[in-house]
Amino acid sequence: MFERKRWILFLLLIVLLLMILAVPVGGRKTRPIATPGDQTFSGKVESMNEHTCEICKWVEVSATIRTGAELLEARLGPKTFLEKRHFYPSVGDTIEVTGLRFTERGKEVV
Repeated sequence: MFERKRWILFLLLIVLLLMILAVPVGGRKTRPIATPGDQTFSGKVESMNEHTCEICKWVEVSATIRTGAELLEARLGPKTFLEKRHFYPSVGDTIEVTGLRFTERGKEVV
């Protein structure tokens, strides 16, 4: 009986030690992840647009930005995501966007 209690106590101490070691010290450090196809675009916001995603049905926000002589649609993300982070770009702002550039339905999109 005494031996069984010692084993249980030993296992509990091991679990407690593992839990302590699993806690990150100083908080978690994050850094942006860049994929090989990512590019950075910067320009002046010409218009802000909202539309409902056909797949997830969320309201998404995009900005039309002028980068030199061309216009790009920069998809910024779900409206609720941007609101939680107090990110409200408006017409005339200069923004920088990093992402993949592709053509969708004849429009250049990032």
